[in-house]
Amino acid sequence: MRRLAVLGILLVTCGDPPTDAESCGASAVDCLGGACVDGACGVARVAQNPGGTAGEIAVDDSHVYWVSNHATHEVYRAPKGGGSPESFTESTDTIGSVVAVGDDIYWSTVGLIMRAPKACEKPDCASLVATGPEDPADMFSDGQAPYWLDGGTLLRLPAGASTPQTVGSPGHDTRFAVDDEYVYIAGSGAGISRIPKDGSAPTPEPAVPTPGLSGESHSVAVDATNLYWAVGEEVLRARKDGSEAPVTLVTVELSARVFGADDEVVYFGDNAPGVVTQFQQIRSDGTGSPVGLPTASGIESAAVGGFTMDATALYYSDATGLIVRLAKQPNLGQPDEG
Repeated sequence: MRRLAVLGILLVTCGDPPTDAESCGASAVDCLGGACVDGACGVARVAQNPGGTAGEIAVDDSHVYWVSNHATHEVYRAPKGGGSPESFTESTDTIGSVVAVGDDIYWSTVGLIMRAPKACEKPDCASLVATGPEDPADMFSDGQAPYWLDGGTLLRLPAGASTPQTVGSPGHDTRFAVDDEYVYIAGSGAGISRIPKDGSAPTPEPAVPTPGLSGESHSVAVDATNLYWAVGEEVLRARKDGSEAPVTLVTVELSARVFGADDEVVYFGDNAPGVVTQFQQIRSDGTGSPVGLPTASGIESAAVGGFTMDATALYYSDATGLIVRLAKQPNLGQPDEG
């Protein structure tokens, strides 16, 4: 088991690593607009949210979208490579989440789930998808459909459908991850439960055996093989097929939060009350060391706000409202990286 002390930005280096931003470090990663320093990529600025803290973030092939509820209630967007923020849509009420699916953007507000084509000139082409809960719903996507929670019921809008479909009944105060077959649910005990995406079995069942595990899970991520979730100070891993009992990947100082995972790396945070004070990564196979990643503004104590990722980069913000892109470097923390 590893215990991670509170870090600033930890960059493991050896010798004189390459500093070419288009071929950074021993793995020759393109930093996607960020600087290469001591063999590690820095963040590249995408945009500054007008007026303050940015909320949830979504990404497609060309743009980053984010929620802003500071002075007005709007969804903004900017090119992934950086540019001026453009107001995509606005609301008279608080906006909760935003997701990008196909040619459309979906967002939640008080009592409503809304949609607009990405080519829309706001606000003329926004349309109602469904009525929703009194509080703006948390939304997520599997790349083919938006999902949202309404009163303990999980709904989705399949491609080409006009009426939402009930997926299942995971309950309130839950968090989700999704793969090709299942929606995985954190927030009901120390383990992770699951329901089929097609709604064929709406009652959640345990995703993997968790004998002897206690506490409350509060975040979850998934890759092709494994589940990752946070319970108390620990980030845990188990195989989706149940062939591996849960193991602890890393133990943090305060309270763990899992942001996301791919087939090589798990991205997680160490929470102080109400904020995420450290943003880090560790190899999903448990080799190497946890590595601290830069915050959006460079302020070590700044909270990570919205977070999403694509195949090559992470996108996130902090309390200053700065939205950034960080190229993935899966081998940071490995003995031969740097």
